[in-house]
Amino acid sequence: MSIANTGLRTGLNPIIEQDALAVLQQIDLSRLRSKRVLITGSNGLLGGFMAQVLHCGNMHHRLGCHVACLSRHGPKPALQNLVASPDFTFHQADLTEPFVFEGSVDYIIHGACYAQPKRYLEDKLKTIDLGVTAVRNLLNLARQRSAKFIFLSSADAYGDIPPELGRVTEAYTGNVSTTAPRAVYREAKRLGETICSIYQRDFKVPVHVLRLATAYGPGVGFEDQRVLSDFIRMAVREHKIRMQDPGASLKQIGYLADIVAMMFNVALSGTDLVYNIAGVDMVSIRQLADTVAQSVGGVSVEVASPSAPQEHIGTDAKCAQIDISKYLNEFGPQQFTPVTDGIHRTVEWNLQQDDIQP
Repeated sequence: MSIANTGLRTGLNPIIEQDALAVLQQIDLSRLRSKRVLITGSNGLLGGFMAQVLHCGNMHHRLGCHVACLSRHGPKPALQNLVASPDFTFHQADLTEPFVFEGSVDYIIHGACYAQPKRYLEDKLKTIDLGVTAVRNLLNLARQRSAKFIFLSSADAYGDIPPELGRVTEAYTGNVSTTAPRAVYREAKRLGETICSIYQRDFKVPVHVLRLATAYGPGVGFEDQRVLSDFIRMAVREHKIRMQDPGASLKQIGYLADIVAMMFNVALSGTDLVYNIAGVDMVSIRQLADTVAQSVGGVSVEVASPSAPQEHIGTDAKCAQIDISKYLNEFGPQQFTPVTDGIHRTVEWNLQQDDIQP
């Protein structure tokens, strides 16, 4: 897909707009016509892009879908163009505290969390509350308003996947230490899933749990605490990517637009409780650095010698992969953006931001 201004009047960044329109070509949002959707964590990568997709759907397919965006802080700059839309309202609330949401709602998408290890280790108890207390409060809201609830869980709920297992399906029950540093996030997601199953089984609340692998794409900016953000920032500002180790670990990554298309499909017409949602690319950290360097151009990749000692937060698996066969069998073939194209679009989006100069 070429990167160009589409000439459409959504007010969105042209790369974001192209990606949102690509999602609309893959999914049927007719079930959201005249519906009301609450998205928590709307300032996050996934929640923010879902809101932008719905904005495009309203403008170009006349969905008439009202979207309530809820976050701890006001709307981030990428969402400012949605503030003036009569179809969007913005709410500030700390979901770990008691809160009130007025009005009707048909779908609740709970994406508020600290997904980046550095952030969730800075506030461990709030991380637990977002995965447990907030989930229960929002499920109570869903029960009261007869809404469908979509919980954005994580592949981290599986814990440390033994390499000999290869790809794991939704039936895998996990390998999680309750006391390791990563447990604060993993166990919160696992208990959040348990609460979802209770509300589905005992209170008949329609629920879907999405176990998400790593998503990347436009929206992953310099301020993010992700390795991809570090690589792009170094490549653009220093024309050199410095790695602290050889980067042999493999990650399963998926382009944001591809992941969100899958998420919408499950949210609107999934038939089961739990789904793995992921891309198909398995890339090493070194390959990620090389791809960023190639996209920016004229950038070298250097590895510290000897490798600098790293502070690890648990036993991060060297190669962990989740199986998306269940999704593919239910929804059919999925379009996946090649990683080189996805990284290029992410780099270009960063270069288009006002405060970034190559």
